[in-house]
Amino acid sequence: MSRTFQDRNFLVWEVYPSGGEHGFPDNPHAIFHCRSQLDLRPRAIRLGTDEAEAQKIIHEMTDAALLDLLDRAEEID
Repeated sequence: MSRTFQDRNFLVWEVYPSGGEHGFPDNPHAIFHCRSQLDLRPRAIRLGTDEAEAQKIIHEMTDAALLDLLDRAEEID
């Protein structure tokens, strides 16, 4: 399940939990894709929980909390 939100620069981001190592549900990342400026590199940050809990966390987070995660996320190579 993905969710969209807007950052301080009015860019629209999509966030969703990934699978963990080798597609297993443990220790997923939150993946961020900019939907309004497609040339920006995606970003990721490890959530430290399982995939089901990660989906719930992302769904229930405030936009401010998602912005904090986005600020701490690293670009994906």
